[in-house]
Amino acid sequence: MKKTTKLAAVLAVAVAPAFAANMENPLYTPIENGFYSKTSVGIMYKVTDSADALVLKGHDGATEFPIWRTYEDLGYGITDRLSANVQLGYTYNGDIDRKGLHLGRLGLNYRIFANANDIVWDVYADAHLGGIEKMTGTYSGTGFQYDSYTTGQYGIWLGTRVGKTWGNLTGSAFAEVGYLFPSDSTDITLSRTISTLPGSPIAQGNAVAKLESNTDWNIGTKWSYDFDSKLTAAFGFAWKHHDSHVVDTADVNATLPPAYAAYESAVSAALAAQFKGYDFEDTYDEFPITVSISKQLSDTVRVALYDEYTFDSADNGSQNGSDVKNEFGVRLNATF
Repeated sequence: MKKTTKLAAVLAVAVAPAFAANMENPLYTPIENGFYSKTSVGIMYKVTDSADALVLKGHDGATEFPIWRTYEDLGYGITDRLSANVQLGYTYNGDIDRKGLHLGRLGLNYRIFANANDIVWDVYADAHLGGIEKMTGTYSGTGFQYDSYTTGQYGIWLGTRVGKTWGNLTGSAFAEVGYLFPSDSTDITLSRTISTLPGSPIAQGNAVAKLESNTDWNIGTKWSYDFDSKLTAAFGFAWKHHDSHVVDTADVNATLPPAYAAYESAVSAALAAQFKGYDFEDTYDEFPITVSISKQLSDTVRVALYDEYTFDSADNGSQNGSDVKNEFGVRLNATF
């Protein structure tokens, strides 16, 4: 029994570095004291759908191009089984003046086992870093319009990944759930017509809204095939669910034209009460299909070209729905 246990431990350590040689392999993890960097720059072409939120802003069926997307994935092998990583992503969309952090995670991955048959099982936990930036946008008579890609929420992701290698082919499947904490990291610009006052003046100002907690989840599969020691093709498919956001409470500071200054306090309170319980109705589901081809340029550097086409289904309040959404880019992988 002792010999069997010792052999399994040796094989587990021996298998891990085999996956570490190629960061496009879906079972890649860094070896002990190994550091890696994956830097991606992409450009997205998008045609919006006809959700109510887009119709109200006169942007349904509109083309958005170019949308610039950048990513950075850094990791370090604490041991051959335990690794730490941070993932950051930034989007700039000049067509709708929307920009900001769309991805932010910091976490640990633990490889429970990798045995002689190349079966791998990982578990991981990540902090969701959406609170680094505030959620920004405008709340008017046509509803809420996002200016950023974050909701200003921190949270936690818990996930697991399993996979296996058959010669040159590697496959994996993953599932993860994210709980996003309640947050008041918002900065919302208000512009509302107050029809209850003579002349229907426009109230302008700012609101800090506290969002209720919500839950997202992702499931998917990733595959790679090594044509030889340098050339690799990869494929991935996922289902990503994004929950709706609801306002718990709001603190509103509204201003009116000078002739209506006496009503500002009452209007601010009325708008705060109106904003309380507001459901953004921005649930949406994404189904991205990703393909890539990569080549090893040296012992420590690999370059990849990738394309990701995303089908989606969005609620009427979402501004993320599309008829077409395609991103193409280049990724540079390096180990140190």
